[in-house]
Amino acid sequence: MLKKYWIIAGMAFLTLQLGSCENEMEEIEEEEEVSNNTGTDTSGTDTSGNNTNVAYCDTASPSYSNTVKAIVDANCATSSGCHGNGGSFGVFTTFSGLNAVVGNDKFKQRVITQKNMPPSGPLSDELIEKLQCWLDKGAPEN
Repeated sequence: MLKKYWIIAGMAFLTLQLGSCENEMEEIEEEEEVSNNTGTDTSGTDTSGNNTNVAYCDTASPSYSNTVKAIVDANCATSSGCHGNGGSFGVFTTFSGLNAVVGNDKFKQRVITQKNMPPSGPLSDELIEKLQCWLDKGAPEN
């Protein structure tokens, strides 16, 4: 009889413990929902692709020559030739070549919003933030 009592008491204890963990998880999920309803994510852009990282963009002065060219050279105009000299999908090794797709919004759509470029995988949040800031500031050459 005493053995049954301890088994029942143990099961009740475990039930209470598991229930309290579940409640804590629900509270955490509710907090995350509230923070996600602001329309922002952790990438530095909101759901519309606009820059939300004020600290970086307020202090930075990105241009094609001092910021974007290095990102493009390392990720887009690579040895695979996608957007390098003679590339059949547009040449991004010059400002005028990249500016053609920036002007029609394809660059922002593919790299920042859809994140399906480059084909090897999306750029890091830091690089996307720099590109978004450059676009927000009018995509200057110098």
